[in-house]
Amino acid sequence: MAERQLPPNYVRAVILKNAYNFPVQVKLFFDSGATEEHILAIGQERKFERGIDVGTSSIVDPVNKFTTSLVPINAPEPVSQSMVASGVEIRDYTIGGSFSLTLNK
Repeated sequence: MAERQLPPNYVRAVILKNAYNFPVQVKLFFDSGATEEHILAIGQERKFERGIDVGTSSIVDPVNKFTTSLVPINAPEPVSQSMVASGVEIRDYTIGGSFSLTLNK
């Protein structure tokens, strides 16, 4: 009897929207160990995903975690969000006015 394979479980991409009154710095951590840093302007929404080139094709580099912090000098400590997936997911978050994260879907 053949073993049944479990379906994959990972976060393929993260959509972040900055609803705060300041730019927000985002740092993403990927399964491969790679990291990326980006600035989200006020009101900006952006989808973050990463692929790994394996020659003739590419594979998904799942997002494991991200942190967000305000750009002003007197900003509070960064907010961190680790992710555990149930299937292959694209997560959608809003960074709110009280510097909280809201999972939209």
